[in-house]
Amino acid sequence: LNRNIKLLNRNMKLLNRNMKLLKRNIKLLNRNIKLLNRNIKLLNRNIKLLNRNMKKLNRNMKLLNRNTKSFNTNMKLVNRNIKLLNRNIKLLNRNIKLLNRNM
Repeated sequence: LNRNIKLLNRNMKLLNRNMKLLKRNIKLLNRNIKLLNRNIKLLNRNIKLLNRNMKKLNRNMKLLNRNTKSFNTNMKLVNRNIKLLNRNIKLLNRNIKLLNRNM
């Protein structure tokens, strides 16, 4: 009987210690759940912001592509105009020579 009482006492001590540990673990688990929920909220907000920024980036890329096409077209026209200008300068020089010869 005495031995059983000792064992019972020891078991009760162990049980008490286990209960304290369980209580502490539950507190930690609850804190972790709160932190996890907060992180999920932040992650969702960041995903929304990322999506919004991706839309803006896509729109800007479209505009950039359109502007690049326009710029390329304009550069072709500039180059053609430079060729024509050079041709006109040659003709003008030839005319000046002819005019000088005739003077």
